[in-house]
Amino acid sequence: MNIEQKTHQVLLLRRRILLITVLGVLITSVVAGLSTAIPFYISTRTSLEKTAFLSTQAQASIVENLLDKYQDLARQFTSRTEIRKRLEIYAAGEMSLDDLVAFTQPRLADAASFSSEILGMVRLGPKGEVVAQLGKTPPIQDLKTDLNRCNGIRCQFVPLDGALVIQVSAPLLSKNGIKIGRDVIFFSTDTLTNILADPLRMESQFHVILTHLEYRLMVEVDKVTGHISIKKLDDQLAESLQLLQKTGGGVASSAHAWEDDVLFYAPVHTSGWGLVAAIPAQVFYFPVWQQLLWPLAGILTMMLLAIFVLGRALQPLINRLTDQAEALEEVAAELQLAASVFEGTHEAIAVTDDSHQLIKINKAFCNITGFDVEDTLGKKLIDFFYPDESQDELQERIWEPLQRCGGWQGEIRYQRKVGEPLPVLQSISPVLDEQGEPQSFIHIFNDISEHKAIEKQIHHLAHYDQLTDLPNRALLNQRLSLALKKVTRHKHSLAILFMDLDHFKEVNDTLGHPVGDLLLQAVAKRVGERLREVDTLGRLGGDEFLVLLEHSVSRESAARVADKIIQSLTEPFILEGHKIKIGVSVGISLYPDDGDNTDDLVKHADIAMYRAKERGRNNYQYFSP
Repeated sequence: MNIEQKTHQVLLLRRRILLITVLGVLITSVVAGLSTAIPFYISTRTSLEKTAFLSTQAQASIVENLLDKYQDLARQFTSRTEIRKRLEIYAAGEMSLDDLVAFTQPRLADAASFSSEILGMVRLGPKGEVVAQLGKTPPIQDLKTDLNRCNGIRCQFVPLDGALVIQVSAPLLSKNGIKIGRDVIFFSTDTLTNILADPLRMESQFHVILTHLEYRLMVEVDKVTGHISIKKLDDQLAESLQLLQKTGGGVASSAHAWEDDVLFYAPVHTSGWGLVAAIPAQVFYFPVWQQLLWPLAGILTMMLLAIFVLGRALQPLINRLTDQAEALEEVAAELQLAASVFEGTHEAIAVTDDSHQLIKINKAFCNITGFDVEDTLGKKLIDFFYPDESQDELQERIWEPLQRCGGWQGEIRYQRKVGEPLPVLQSISPVLDEQGEPQSFIHIFNDISEHKAIEKQIHHLAHYDQLTDLPNRALLNQRLSLALKKVTRHKHSLAILFMDLDHFKEVNDTLGHPVGDLLLQAVAKRVGERLREVDTLGRLGGDEFLVLLEHSVSRESAARVADKIIQSLTEPFILEGHKIKIGVSVGISLYPDDGDNTDDLVKHADIAMYRAKERGRNNYQYFSP
């Protein structure tokens, strides 16, 4: 082999060594960058989306409470006994319309004056005739035409005097459950406008609207004028929101209505409406990319610097030792960078071997859990899970998907050193050996205790009455449905006691609503003390309560409970220095004798309660067809 060939071979060898070195540095840098950036990006983005969604849910809960408040006001108007009795007399043909109007108009006006949000109202009789008309209302003919298609209570937006108002209509039922009229109340949208215009804890760039997917409508506030308006919902946006509605809300990207936007949807369950918060994707995800920018820039800089240094430093075989030393220095620099990322991040990171035994943890792990390094290393990660986590459930939920899919992400509960539960959002990624078998696992998690507390608070606001802290109408319906399934399966019986306080209106009229609220709280406490722990006491609204008795209830046992309640409420209440005497009328319906579904049992107990009022009040009556 001549000198020219040797020289050429040496050049080829140099190029090969340089190429292999460059490729090695590129691949190592890309893998190291991705293994660090991808879990960090996924975790940060998920946390950001979840925080925004929780804020959307909180704002949707406020809207829902507002609409529920208006519907409860409408129910209170329809539940006024004396006015409704006159309407029943008129419906039976025993009273003239003029006398009914003269009796009804001033009393409804007095009741409506207690709420500044009521703009006007109309009470219609059995044939649609006007019994009372107060404040601002649309033309009566238009109102009748619209309400002919409405049977139950309904909440919608309608124009009035060039502005948008909230219309709530509720049926008036006789003591036998027959529809004898309807109240239509118009509420100001000022409170709703303030809610939709308030970004809460979200960025100011969020655009908040109220949507109704069934009617394809959306209500929004103009940020310039501050006026609220109703528009037709875009079809493609409606399709995106319908997918989120089926899952109970969430996050999605809009394809048309707000291009390149991120949408957060939370349903307003009791009214058929939903709340949508939209924000440009580049604005929303900018903090995530901003946090990734410097690590990626550092990795890219290190990669280019490594290629340059190795390219200049590598020489033919005589410089092999120098090349190896420089390569070791580059590896050490990368390890130092990885170590700084490992220790500097605010997310807890733990490394376990193939048997899930802890071999390394970072400072964030100690800060979040409270355990020291000496308390953790050498122990299995499962030893730090909350004690009530079932081994079989963990095997099915975590370890099996981890082996099958090569990774896992979800919620799990650890135990802090002080013994408190620690809910976290965790991801597990395996580190594979040359044979593709996992030799260790990387665990990354965030503390989501605050998010869980917010979820719990939102759940409580949605299912419990704010005044008495008793289950509200929605939670009562859920519990009654579950109880019906259970007693049907075991062939047992249950009873419903529908309670309406006697003379409660006189307390409100003479002593004021604050004393009335204290009385309702005292009633709830006194009745609750007469019930078993397995029984359910809830407030339907106004001065109406409902008791659910389970576990093979008979007519006699239901009567004994009703007697205890009546006796307890006939005893005087001492509130704010006043001695208050009231009574209670109780209607009883039994499953399966009086109905086999929730609506029938509650309705029949309500009818029985009115019979108790007719028979002198302060007594109980069973339902009878």
